[in-house]
Amino acid sequence: FAGGVFWLSCADPNTVAAEIAACGMQQSLDLRPNFRELSLNEQARLVVEAWQQPAARLLIFDNCEDPELLTRWAPQGGGSRILVTSRRADWQHVLALDVLRRSESVALLREHHPDADGALLTNIAHELGDLPLALHLAGSYMARYRHTIDAGSYLASLRQASPLSHQSLQGGALSPTEHDLHVARTFAFSYDQLAHDDATANLARILLHAAACLAPGEPIPEALAHLALDAQHESAAEVARAGFQLGSAINQLLELGLLRAEANHTLWLHRLVAAFTRERLGEKLGQTQAAVERALCAEAERLNARREPVPLRGWQVHLRFVTDTALQRGDAEAADLCHAFAEHLYQAGDYQGASTYHERVLRIRQALLGDAHPAAARSLAQLGKALCSCNDTAQARVCFERALAIQRASLGDHADTATTLNHLGYLLQLQDELSAARECHQQAIQIWHQVGVDEHPAVADSLSNLAYIEYAQGNLDESYRLLQQALDVQHRATGAAHPETARLLTNLGELLLAQHKPADAEGALQRALAIQEQELGAEHPDTARTLGGLGDVQRLSGDVMGARGYYEHALRVFEVCHGAQHPRTRRVQTQLAALSSSSVAS
Repeated sequence: FAGGVFWLSCADPNTVAAEIAACGMQQSLDLRPNFRELSLNEQARLVVEAWQQPAARLLIFDNCEDPELLTRWAPQGGGSRILVTSRRADWQHVLALDVLRRSESVALLREHHPDADGALLTNIAHELGDLPLALHLAGSYMARYRHTIDAGSYLASLRQASPLSHQSLQGGALSPTEHDLHVARTFAFSYDQLAHDDATANLARILLHAAACLAPGEPIPEALAHLALDAQHESAAEVARAGFQLGSAINQLLELGLLRAEANHTLWLHRLVAAFTRERLGEKLGQTQAAVERALCAEAERLNARREPVPLRGWQVHLRFVTDTALQRGDAEAADLCHAFAEHLYQAGDYQGASTYHERVLRIRQALLGDAHPAAARSLAQLGKALCSCNDTAQARVCFERALAIQRASLGDHADTATTLNHLGYLLQLQDELSAARECHQQAIQIWHQVGVDEHPAVADSLSNLAYIEYAQGNLDESYRLLQQALDVQHRATGAAHPETARLLTNLGELLLAQHKPADAEGALQRALAIQEQELGAEHPDTARTLGGLGDVQRLSGDVMGARGYYEHALRVFEVCHGAQHPRTRRVQTQLAALSSSSVAS
C-alpha cells in the first residue's frame, strides 16, 4: 500500500471525524499547506477526497459497530481498500477471527518464555481460552517478571480466582494501535450494549447469564439454551414470548461478539467471557445458577424416566459441570441434580461414573435426612445397581438389603420397594440363587399391581428376569411365554424402537438360540442391534451384549471369522464398561478362546 495505511478508531462515533482529520497530517496524503488551519469538517472532507484518488491505500475502520459510520466516511472509489474490525457478523463480506489453535497459543506464549515447560504453557493457554489478547498479555507479563515468576507459578496464580482478575490481564503492555488492553473492559464494551430496557436485550442478557453457568468453552446446544432460558420465566405466557424472541436475542449476542454460532445448532461462549459475565452477575449469580440447575435436573429426570440417555449426550459435559458446581454446596437440590446425573450415566453405560456420583448423593442425603430416610434408601439401591454392573456384587448386595429394610419399614408396598426387590433379584440371579431371585421378582410384580402400575418398564424388567430364571432351569417354553409378556408390556409403555425393547429382543434372541432356532434368533438380535446402534451407539454395553449374541449365532453356523468380529467388539466394550472380571467379559473371553482352539484344531 504505497499510499499508506490509516488506522481509524470507530469505538466512539463522535470522534470519527477527528480520527479522519488527523490522517491529513501524514505526509503521504500531501494535502494543503494550510491544512492545520481548516475546520474539522473541512479537514475530514479533504482526507476522504484524497482517499478516492488512484493511489493504493489501506483504511482500517477499527471497532466499527455502526454501518452508518462506514456509509458516511468510506471513500466511494479510488485505490483505497477498506478493512473493518467489528463484533458484528452481519457485514456483506466477513472474515471471522477465531481464537488460536492450541499449538499457536503455545507458540505465542513461548515467544515470551522460550524455556517454559510445554505442558505448563498448554495449561495456561487452556485457562485463557486461546484468546489472542489474553495470551499476548500473559506472555508479556511472564517476560516482564521472568526473574521473579515462572510459568508454573503464573498458572497457579491464574487458577486461584477468575483469570480476569489477574494483574496480567489488566492492561499494561504496549499497544501500538492504542487499543484498550484491559481484557475485562473489552468484554464490557459489548456487555453494556445489553443494558437497553427492551425485550430483546433483556432476553439476550438472561440467555448470556444462563450460558455463563454452563461448562466453560464447550458447545451449547440451542435446545439447552432454550431450556435454561425457560427456567427463568415463571408463567407459560412468559415462556412462550421468550421462545418467540429467542432467535432475536441470540442474534444480538452474536452481533456483539458475546456468543458464536457453531455447527449443528450449537452456540459457543468463550470461557473468559463466561468468567466476566459471572463476575458481573455478582450476588445474582446464585439465582441464575439455581434456575439452570432446576432446568437441567427436570430434563434429566424426564429422560431418565423414559430410559432415553441419548438426547442428553450432547449436554453431558454441561450436566457434569453444573452438577459438580452444585455439589460444592452439598444441599438437597445438589443431591437431586447429582442423582439425576448419576442415573443418566448408568443408562449411558458409564457404570463406574454412576457409582461415584450415587455415592456422593448417598452421603449428602444421609447427612441431611438421616440413614433411615426413604430418599437415602433410594440412593442406596441406585448405588447398588451401579456397583452390580461394576461386578462389585458383594457391596451391591449390602446396599440392596439395607435399602430394602428401610423401605419395608418406612414405605411398605411402594414403588421404591418393588424397584429394589427387582435389583436384588437380578443380583441373586447372577449368584445362582434362583429360588430367592424368583421370590424377589414375584414380590416386585405383586407390589406393582397393588400400586396400580401394570404397564411400566419396571414391570417388564421383573417379567424378563423371571423369564431368565425359567431359562436357567431349562423351562424354555415358560421362559418364552414370560418374555413375550414382558415385550408386550414394554411395547405399550415405550414403543417398539426403544432401547429397553431392544434389550428384551436380545434376551429373546438368546432364548431362541437355546431353542435351536438360529434364524429366528438372528432376526431378533438384528432388530435389537438396529435399535441400539441408533439409540445407544456402538460402544454401549447393551449393544455389545447383542453383538455377543450374534457372535454365538455365527459360531454355531460355522462362521468363525464372523463370530470373532462380533466377539472382539463386544469384549472391548465390556472391558471398558464392566471391567475384566465381570461375567459378561469373561464369557466373551471364553468364547474367543474356544474359537482360537477350534481354529488351531482344524
